[in-house]
Amino acid sequence: MYVNLDRSGTESKYPRRFPEKSALFKIITLQEEIELIQGMIKSTGRNVGLLVELKDPEWHRQEGENLSAVVIKLLERYGYKTVKDRVYLE
Repeated sequence: MYVNLDRSGTESKYPRRFPEKSALFKIITLQEEIELIQGMIKSTGRNVGLLVELKDPEWHRQEGENLSAVVIKLLERYGYKTVKDRVYLE
């Protein structure tokens, strides 16, 4: 999904806000964000933590999805398994 396009994906929502060729901004997934952060940790040697905000987990449960379990499983897959791993869920 590109945030500057209308619902059809063909027209800029704010045509004068950004230069035409640099106005496509993709919303990345949590997995992509974790990979980016881990890459930066590796390249800089600076270990930063993660602060993950779960948006409306109750709504997801009502829709039949356990958002918390999905996020915890993803975090564990990337090595965030203990309180010492500098990951915080909000």
